[in-house]
Amino acid sequence: MAEEKKKMVVVIVGGGPAGATTAKAMCDRGYDVKVMEAYKHPLEISKKSPMAYAISIRERGCKSLESALFGPAIHSIDDTCQKLQDSIPKSVISHCMVRHSRGKTSGRNSSASLVVPRKYLSSGLLNLASEAGVEIQYETKLTDIDVNNHIAIFKKVNLDSEEGTTISISYDLLIGTDGSNSTVRTLLDKKANDFSIIRVEEDSMEYQVVTIPKSKGGSPDSLFPGSPETAVHVWNDSKYNSICLAFPLAPGIGSSDENDDNGGTILPVVFPEGKLAEFRNNSAYEEPIKALFPDLSDTIRNDVISEQLKTGQSGNGGKCVWCTSMGSIEHSVLLIGDSAHGMWPSLGQGCNCALESVAVFVNTIDDINSDKSNNQLSSLSWCQLLIKEYNNRRYDDVIAAVDLTYGGIGARKSRGRQNSPMMFKVQIALMMLLHVLSCKLIPKPAMLRLMVGEAVPYSKIKKSNFIYEKFVTYGILFSLGSGIVYKYAL
Repeated sequence: MAEEKKKMVVVIVGGGPAGATTAKAMCDRGYDVKVMEAYKHPLEISKKSPMAYAISIRERGCKSLESALFGPAIHSIDDTCQKLQDSIPKSVISHCMVRHSRGKTSGRNSSASLVVPRKYLSSGLLNLASEAGVEIQYETKLTDIDVNNHIAIFKKVNLDSEEGTTISISYDLLIGTDGSNSTVRTLLDKKANDFSIIRVEEDSMEYQVVTIPKSKGGSPDSLFPGSPETAVHVWNDSKYNSICLAFPLAPGIGSSDENDDNGGTILPVVFPEGKLAEFRNNSAYEEPIKALFPDLSDTIRNDVISEQLKTGQSGNGGKCVWCTSMGSIEHSVLLIGDSAHGMWPSLGQGCNCALESVAVFVNTIDDINSDKSNNQLSSLSWCQLLIKEYNNRRYDDVIAAVDLTYGGIGARKSRGRQNSPMMFKVQIALMMLLHVLSCKLIPKPAMLRLMVGEAVPYSKIKKSNFIYEKFVTYGILFSLGSGIVYKYAL
């Protein structure tokens, strides 16, 4: 097995959190791993890029990351976060979420989460992979896959130019971790008979990232007096259907001034489709920003507006992606993370779900390698067996995760254009009421449990939300309606 590992070439397309973690885990297990990333090193990407948003890695993601990087996750969530913080620079451990509504705030303690800007998360994980012995090539874009001969074809490019050298790499296993716009997935859909894309739904929301450094009043102490310095803050406004999650920044980041080493706060401000361009063109940011942030000072709101006007390109919430499987067994190609199960950011599950997929994949490798009889009796190659078993273990959960994200605010196809339907709100309210009246014997609504980071299997949450809770809600409403009709009929 050791000799086979040394000969086995694993090519990973995409150097984001899922790709870097997969690469490090496989290299630790003795495989020859190459990561091909289409962009520059994360720290070389412009601070004004929409990819500069922060990620909150909750219990599901933290435990999965610990398991994939360091072995079985046996620590408490607080110890896990501390261990990960030591390995991922510029990360912050948060224990509190504060909700802001119409000038009022309500904070609550929560289990620990690791907050880190995406590029620092990718950078830290790529550094761990490189130190483990992974070969990483940046600005190397996948252009084609010869699935029958197991050859991946790349173009070495400068991002400012499409011209470059063509590179062909023979692989034993090709892993696509190249995000919701995955080239691997697109090519696989065209070339593989045992894989196809079922459906893709693009999010209509748009966001721009605003950073308020401490030197300009972006200190949590001045922005949110009385709240813990590492708290995550949430605003939402029904009039403009907008939302913002403010994340604390670690010292050393958060300012256009490279000499400012004091951190600050990062605010991804999200509006419905087309609104950002409309506000920009009409210089009409003031009213919607004031509606979204009624409890911030005029100075800070003006800074937010000023930063938004400076920021060029806006980002969108990505795509929900459904596929028939997690890869092609026939051609030894598999997908991990958003490339296999892209999802909208409605529930904050994208990175957490992707990291959980990595952990399941790594555990599958370990189980197959330890089960020699299974390898000997199988008519499949090691790579094919790995893809088959990984798909069996993970597929139902990731499809449920995408369904939940798509239905996260009531299954609106274009969630930026209108609020969630009344029936969805009634369902959440009734289940929460039953939770309180039953002295917590009935659990909180499944969607709320998911949003606060409980690591419940997605398939279980889906059954609760789509079947059990709907049945209970309609049953109660029917009973109440029948009682009223019966009363007035008498």
